[in-house]
Amino acid sequence: MDDLAASRLARLKARIHRVLSILLPGRVLDHYVVPVVKRRAHRPYDAKRFFDSYYRATGSAGLSDRATISPYTSRLESTFHYNSVENSIILSLAGRAVPDAPRVLDVGSGAGHWIDFYREVLGASAVTSVDISPTDVRNLRTRYKSVKGVKVVEADVSQDSFELGADFDIVNAIGVLFHIVDDARWEQALRNLRHHLADDGLLVVGGQFGHITQNVQFHETDDFSDFDELRSTHSPVVLVNKRIRSIRRWRSTAERMGLRIVSLQRTKHDRRIRTPENNILVLQRTARVGGDA
Repeated sequence: MDDLAASRLARLKARIHRVLSILLPGRVLDHYVVPVVKRRAHRPYDAKRFFDSYYRATGSAGLSDRATISPYTSRLESTFHYNSVENSIILSLAGRAVPDAPRVLDVGSGAGHWIDFYREVLGASAVTSVDISPTDVRNLRTRYKSVKGVKVVEADVSQDSFELGADFDIVNAIGVLFHIVDDARWEQALRNLRHHLADDGLLVVGGQFGHITQNVQFHETDDFSDFDELRSTHSPVVLVNKRIRSIRRWRSTAERMGLRIVSLQRTKHDRRIRTPENNILVLQRTARVGGDA
C-alpha cells in the first residue's frame, strides 16, 4: 500500500471511530470494537521502556492525576475518575477488618494519588511505593523525600525476583495489572503480591473484569520523546499494552495463588466523560495447601 492509500485508510478509520464513539459507550468501543480493528501482527510492549518514555514526555506535568490517565484528559474528567474510584475503594473496604493504621504497598504509583489517599483517608502508618519507570521513581522520591513513612522503590512486580522483605495489610494496584499483558508474568505478579500480604491482608485491584479475556489497548512504539511522536509513529507490528481478563479467569487464577475474591465493586461512570474503567476487585490472602510459593 502506497503512502497516499495508507493516509486515506487512516482518515477513513478515524471517521468511523468518531461515529462509533457517538453511538457506543466508551468502554464498549475500547473493549470490543478497537480490538477488532487492530488486526495487524502484534506483540507485547516493553513496559519499562514505554512508561519511562511516557513520564519523560509529560515533563513538568508528569506528577499529576491528569497526566497519569492521558495527556489529553481534562481536569474535570480526571477529578471525576479519581473521585469515583476512591468511592469504590471505600465501599469495598467498608465493614472489613482493616487495621486503623495499615501498612500499604502501592503498585504503579504514577503521580502518587493513591499514596496520598491511603495516608489521608485510611491513616496508613507506612506506604511503600513501587513503580517500573526510573523517571517516575525519581519524581516520586523528590515529591515525598520529606514525608515520613513513605518509601519509593523502583521494581517490576511481574519479575520472579521481586522481593521487598516486608508484608502489608493492603496491597493497592489501581489501573496496573491489566498493563501486564503476558499471562505468565501476570500470574507471577499475583503470586508476588500475595506473598507480600500479611495474614488476611487485602489486595485491591482496579481494572476491567468482564466476560472475556482479550487485548484491548495498543500503541506503535515504546520509545518516544513527546506525544506527537507517539501518535504519528506507524509500525507493521502493533504493540499491546493492555489486556483485560475475565472475572472467571481472575477467580480461577486467584484460587491457585492463595487468594480469594471477597468483593467486586462497579465504579460509577458516565458516557459523557471518557475515563479508564477501574472497577474495584478485592482479594484476600488465604491459607494455601502445600504452603506459600
